[in-house]
Amino acid sequence: MDRSTIERELDACLLSDEEMALDWAAFPNPLPWIPAEELSAGNP
Repeated sequence: MDRSTIERELDACLLSDEEMALDWAAFPNPLPWIPAEELSAGNP
């Protein structure tokens, strides 16, 4: 992979300003196999 491809792929993951203003809890869980308690606990 070249740098520009990696940057483009990572940039595509970023939220827009409009998305940042929305309630994050309304978004679908991208990690459904991890219990919600673990996600909100702030574990690294």
